[in-house]
Amino acid sequence: MTNDANPNHTTIATLVAAPVAAPAKVKQRRKRFASKSPWTILFDYHLQRARINQSDFADRLGVVHSTVNHYCTGRLLPPMGDTLDQMCRIFLMDPAEERIFREEALLATSPPEIRQLINRLRDEIQLARKGRA
Repeated sequence: MTNDANPNHTTIATLVAAPVAAPAKVKQRRKRFASKSPWTILFDYHLQRARINQSDFADRLGVVHSTVNHYCTGRLLPPMGDTLDQMCRIFLMDPAEERIFREEALLATSPPEIRQLINRLRDEIQLARKGRA
């Protein structure tokens, strides 16, 4: 039984007999890492501002190049203690920049609940400041 009135009508026999083309492969780029943390962004900024490449910075810091690369991509948490002190000296940071750099390093190593709480407090402080202005 055919349906001559509807030229778009397809019978099951036609579907079964028709060759099926393999689906085209679509190349998709996967995002390798999550978005960069504020500390990672600051670290990149200070590297560029100081005009130091990763290898030179690694030599001055006394670590291997891959460590600095991991800092830049966010695969490693920020260092603490003497290493962070030495980074600040290499970047020739003023006290205000150093304070922000250290705060972001500490925040990046904190548990997610603490980060959320601190970010919420920062937002509330900004809103309060805008309300006074």
